Amino acid sequence: MDIRNNGPVLDAGNFGMRITNVGVIGNAFFNKGLSFDPSFEFPKGSGHECLEHAELWVGARREDGSFGVSGGPMLEWRAPLDSTAVVARRYAGDRGTRPTFDDDGDGKVDEEFLDGLDNDGDGEIDEDVRFPAQETAACTYTDDQPEAVGFGYENGEQHVPLGLTVEQEAHAWSFPGFNKVAGIHYTITNHGRETLRDVWLGMYANLDSRLRNDAGGHTNDLVTTLSDSFSVFDGISRIRYTGTPLLAKNCSSALGQAYPAVHDSHPESGLPWTAIVGLSHTTDPLNWLVNYAFPGAREAQAAARAPRRDTTFRYLVLAPSLPPGQGGPPIVDADRYAAMRGDFPAAPTDIPRDYSVLMSCGPFRVLAPGQSLEFEVAFVAAENADSLITATQSARIAYRGSRLNLVPDAPVPDWLQGQGGVNGHEICYTPPDGVVFNYDPNCTAKYYLDPAYRPLPTETLPRTSDICVYLAPFRVAICSAWGAPIPACT
Repeated sequence: MDIRNNGPVLDAGNFGMRITNVGVIGNAFFNKGLSFDPSFEFPKGSGHECLEHAELWVGARREDGSFGVSGGPMLEWRAPLDSTAVVARRYAGDRGTRPTFDDDGDGKVDEEFLDGLDNDGDGEIDEDVRFPAQETAACTYTDDQPEAVGFGYENGEQHVPLGLTVEQEAHAWSFPGFNKVAGIHYTITNHGRETLRDVWLGMYANLDSRLRNDAGGHTNDLVTTLSDSFSVFDGISRIRYTGTPLLAKNCSSALGQAYPAVHDSHPESGLPWTAIVGLSHTTDPLNWLVNYAFPGAREAQAAARAPRRDTTFRYLVLAPSLPPGQGGPPIVDADRYAAMRGDFPAAPTDIPRDYSVLMSCGPFRVLAPGQSLEFEVAFVAAENADSLITATQSARIAYRGSRLNLVPDAPVPDWLQGQGGVNGHEICYTPPDGVVFNYDPNCTAKYYLDPAYRPLPTETLPRTSDICVYLAPFRVAICSAWGAPIPACT
């Protein structure tokens, strides 16, 4: 286990964060005398700690109906007993770290995972890795190593693995504005033979705002709910609909959410504010098939294995000093699973005490053998509430990354041609085996067949030449809004 002193620490930003290969973020072993590395120290070198430790939780229902959670208690995730199965760390500029670039000239881009192994069988190691930051620390671990299954945990509950492999990537940036953010990317794969259902992904973070040498500094924290909602310009979409001139539309995305932040109860202490926020998770386009007037659409939507949007993150504030069920964290798998679903009592936040936050997302309907789920979270620290909100926005922008248009667009794109990712045809999607359906994403009279999809208009559109001139360029958009095609103007 890569948990001992002088281990891998993210330090490219204005913080120091310990990264392990046992599903733990931060230094959970300081009080045990195993490691004196920083846990989540901000600013770097200040002695101000923002985290006791955080663990990855994955909960699911097995084929026999029982529920299990891997990752809680700590050390249910383990790497193989191999000297090479440790945390690998690289900096931007090292060999193989150019992002979205074919570093090794084999026709593939960023195909390697940073783990010290030859993943693509070409005789080279980590020669073309995905590297979106100034520093990345990565590792792989599973929940069914013999050492984890046979370990005696403090709660007395036997660990029954779900059969999962986790690829963990931790990122840090040195740019001003981004140097208060640690981004963690998880890829969870079912390597077993059993299909898992009702899967939830979570991070349990015992957040602190304390001096490193203050043994009781974590017991006088407070929780404040913040929001970092904002809009980002996505560019201009230019399309042509039959019989109309070339149209242009400004596109934007709404990012952000409300989340709990932990801070010291004494503002004059100068101690930092900190939070864990969800950035994104796996989605399934089949969940957009909400118009059942089309043959097979209802059955196709039922086959979706993930939510249609990556906005299912929820937060549960807990207090480690309180008993389970009365605001304290869960200690057995059944309660952990309930907590990730939001069916577990939260802690009151009216007085200073030690607080932790459980962030979770889901449910993911099914995780079959060989399938994977991904989700991304950010640990953020800052000097005060306003700076924390700004840093959280930077975390979302960093995850969003750069948009590249690598497929040539048609010279004069037509609305009905889904080439090049323009005209609203964002992806080329191949349905899973056994899923067959018809679906017309454009505006047709078929919408009349399903009033539940969008209620029919109760008003009659004016049919004057002035209104016609105004509406004609936006015929497609108005069609969708009203649920029926606009008749031609006379």
